[in-house]
Amino acid sequence: MLEAFQMTALAISRTSLFLRLRSTTDNSIIHGLRELQTFAKLCASGRRPKANINVEIVDDGLPKDYRLQIFKVNSRRLDSIICKAIGKGRAQAEKLILTGKVQINEENMPKKAAYYVQESDIIDIWKQPVEGNAKFAEVHRIEIINYALTEQGYDINLKSWKNFYVQNWRDKN
Repeated sequence: MLEAFQMTALAISRTSLFLRLRSTTDNSIIHGLRELQTFAKLCASGRRPKANINVEIVDDGLPKDYRLQIFKVNSRRLDSIICKAIGKGRAQAEKLILTGKVQINEENMPKKAAYYVQESDIIDIWKQPVEGNAKFAEVHRIEIINYALTEQGYDINLKSWKNFYVQNWRDKN
């Protein structure tokens, strides 16, 4: 189920209410409802840019294991996004980039913090190898959905997975 929505908070709230009142057993509608409710809450709390944006919701039938977040940052630089994601300072974020613990779109990053994130970028921040199988690693994954320029900087809409498993690119074996 692939649909593109361009809605305001009011339209999302109305759609959400309609889907809740309608009895259904279709899981794709239920997952779509969860997405809409999360988006509506973000809009209602003022954590959303005022401009309409295109949000593409893809339902693969799996349970939702990520969080939709909005980061308010001064620039789209990689180190500022990582800083917000891990909740630590910029020096720590730069250290992660310089030590090769960050991948973008499953490719090794050049060891510099001056990369500007784009829509659909997938950022993996290496945490540790999986216990018992060093060929895989636990990462913090961030998928940039889109961004909007505001008076205060950028509002970056993203999906965030705290514990995500990928092939261990730091494994030397």
